[in-house]
Amino acid sequence: MKLPSDKKIKIKVKDIISKVVRIDKNIIKDYVSLRNDLWIDSLQAVQIMAVIEKEFKIEIDGIEIFNVDNIFEVVKLVKEYLSEKEE
Repeated sequence: MKLPSDKKIKIKVKDIISKVVRIDKNIIKDYVSLRNDLWIDSLQAVQIMAVIEKEFKIEIDGIEIFNVDNIFEVVKLVKEYLSEKEE
């Protein structure tokens, strides 16, 4: 199975964040801090990761949630887990 492109993952992740946090997805830029600029708290981060896991059919280690703080890092994390799943 072919992995989705970074662009497709990014679009989906922005959609998920936009719906969970109820903000316009156009303000969610790749390097904007999810915590400091978008004010996403830990509960929202857990909710976002839960939806990402369901959407991409992956299981992300809970501690990973606290190691990412922008869209670029979330996309990289999703891609890593998708790649592991493929192996």
